[in-house]
Amino acid sequence: ATKKHLGIEDALARISAVPGLVPVAIDPGTGGRVLWADLGDHPFREWQFLFTVKHLAEAGAIGEAFNTDIAILKDERVVNGGLTPSGFIFHISRCGSTLVAKALARSLAHVVITQGGPLQRGFWAYLTNDWRKPLEPTGDALHMFRNLVEAMTRPRRLDQTVAFVKFISWNILYADFVAAAYPHVPSLFLYREPVEVIASVMNETTAVLHAKGTREATFLTGASIEETDDMTDTEYLAECYARY
Repeated sequence: ATKKHLGIEDALARISAVPGLVPVAIDPGTGGRVLWADLGDHPFREWQFLFTVKHLAEAGAIGEAFNTDIAILKDERVVNGGLTPSGFIFHISRCGSTLVAKALARSLAHVVITQGGPLQRGFWAYLTNDWRKPLEPTGDALHMFRNLVEAMTRPRRLDQTVAFVKFISWNILYADFVAAAYPHVPSLFLYREPVEVIASVMNETTAVLHAKGTREATFLTGASIEETDDMTDTEYLAECYARY
């Protein structure tokens, strides 16, 4: 996907022709790139979207792949029949959100995006210039977000009629942005006593720890880069979960 670049019109033609082509990642560097891959009609039942991609890649089951300029997300044609989500799932981490998503995914009628790769970091990093500026709910940004979500929720089987999106934990800090994009879609926030969450995370790491000492960490905690760098992992996680 990183090696083959298509212009927007060529990419839209392929997306229209191949129902399995969905965004699998966004590289915010070099002006932004959306990576597309044909995942066929494989149901998203792994506990994270990225593990579906990994599973299919290891099995040699991914079809064509390419990248496009991120400007493709401004074109309404990119949605190509994608489903408007019926609900969003936010969570504090280690609180049962994966169980909820996997239960929803048991229905053949449901498309469930669980911590989709493009929304883990790339899209937000692009809109904020790697967290150098706040996320603004401009018309363009909201339009691109809706198109991205619905490009990911494209039905890849005839019986898929309903979609749900479960976000990575720190995306709760963008809940207002999501609500502005989808004012009529309900959201669920799952939580657990933060001390218990931290105890669980210390036994098995979490993605937010990789941001420690970076600009992203200043967004997650409200502290400076230097302050987050000096924090212990427990102190840093406590700051993150307090904001969630």
